[in-house]
Amino acid sequence: MKGAIRLRRPNAAYSTLMTVAMMCLHERQEIVIDETTVDILLNEGFACTIIITAVMRTSSSIISVCEEMQERIAREIETMTPFKVKHVHIFVKRLIDHQEKNA
Repeated sequence: MKGAIRLRRPNAAYSTLMTVAMMCLHERQEIVIDETTVDILLNEGFACTIIITAVMRTSSSIISVCEEMQERIAREIETMTPFKVKHVHIFVKRLIDHQEKNA
């Protein structure tokens, strides 16, 4: 991706975007937080792309949960920070039985 920076070390922008994204993920019971990862790409200016690799419980409607999370994360980041969200990509890495890893 030309003009994009993948943030691996914590800095103010990374920490803020990570906090907002994780706040949104923690609200969803369908997501297994301790097995879910978030990557952040900063593009030119104040644009960003959020990449989530999630483990989800099978009792959930995967597509609707992912769409709701995409909208929520983008809305919260744009409301709480000066960043504009270009994309929120959600990859479902694995499905587990809804009774496993109960929070």
